Amino acid sequence: MTLLQLNRQSKPHAHAQGDLCPLCEQPIGQDIARRIEGRMREQQEAAIAHARAEMAVAAEQAVAAARSEAKAQAEAAAMARLTDMQARMVQAEQARAGAAAQIAALQMEQQATVEKRVAEIQETLTRQKENLQREKEVAILAEKQKVLKLTSELADLQRKLEGKTAHELGEGSEIDL
Repeated sequence: MTLLQLNRQSKPHAHAQGDLCPLCEQPIGQDIARRIEGRMREQQEAAIAHARAEMAVAAEQAVAAARSEAKAQAEAAAMARLTDMQARMVQAEQARAGAAAQIAALQMEQQATVEKRVAEIQETLTRQKENLQREKEVAILAEKQKVLKLTSELADLQRKLEGKTAHELGEGSEIDL
């Protein structure tokens, strides 16, 4: 029975004495009419209770379906967020690995540049040291030559002062054989 049918049957069913039964249209007594009304009321109440129970079951099923759908959507959204976060984590890890590789490359380049510069400086210092050593040796030789020249001039001047010839002094290059 539908609710529309229940509403049509829910009209009061009152029989006056000598009235006819609305269901079968036969003359009935008042006590029988009351029993029929009671049964009809019970049937209506049972039908209403049955309809309410069916509606409650249908509502529970609809609520359960809605909850299930909402749960599925929430799980799908959570999975989507999880997938998104995992993708972001992969991207962040890739970026970190790329940055680490760049840092390592820059450190190697910096180390090579430092080593090259140190080698250049050492080479320059070695050349400067060699140049200074040569200049020092040249200066020492020049001073030695001056000293020898001055010593030889001094010896010549002393000989002239003494008035002796080289032969008299007995130098080996003027010895008569």
